[in-house]
Amino acid sequence: MATLQKSVSSFLMGSLATSYLLLLALSVQGGTAVPISSHCWLDKSNFQQPYITNRTFMLAKEASLADNNTDVRLIGEKLFHGVSVSYSCDKPGRVPSMGTWNGGDDGLGLPGYPLISVLLFPSHLQMSERCYLMKHVLNFTLEEVLLPQSDRFQPYMQEVVSFLARLSNRLSTCHIEGDDLHIQRNVQSLKDTVKKLGESGEIKAIGELDLLFMSLRNACV
Repeated sequence: MATLQKSVSSFLMGSLATSYLLLLALSVQGGTAVPISSHCWLDKSNFQQPYITNRTFMLAKEASLADNNTDVRLIGEKLFHGVSVSYSCDKPGRVPSMGTWNGGDDGLGLPGYPLISVLLFPSHLQMSERCYLMKHVLNFTLEEVLLPQSDRFQPYMQEVVSFLARLSNRLSTCHIEGDDLHIQRNVQSLKDTVKKLGESGEIKAIGELDLLFMSLRNACV
């Protein structure tokens, strides 16, 4: 009888743990389910290459010296207005991906119970509207800014374009389910600003490649 009671108690504790984690996952965005995104992530190794990182920042520095409009910022708080913060199952402090809850100071003290979140949030699945947004900013920068200016800022331009094109290719299948109107509105605002400024806007966008690099890393890794 004692063994049966212990088993029932353990089962109830496990159920409570998984229910708590489910509610936690669903409350990440104010009590509603987080929009499911697919392939919206990049491996951190892409941003740990000293050579291409240096080339990207040097290109941005050279272009910024030619940027006479210091009143406008393309990549900043305004770009991310109303866009959810990145949610990654694999980042510390988030709901874990595959595995079991090990208890301890950061757990519920219920070692060995499987996480129901493994069914909801598979490894490397990013709940990231920001990464989706940055995908569109990256594509615009490549197609409408860097390619038209590809004969300038050598020798950095060619290498940086190749690097960013690889990132764009890896994000080609990144999408989110549901309404993305708020994201498209923010991206369109950036595009309109660049086009309104003409060549000056293109130079400004190149001068912010360091911000693009850091924003991609922060949103997609």
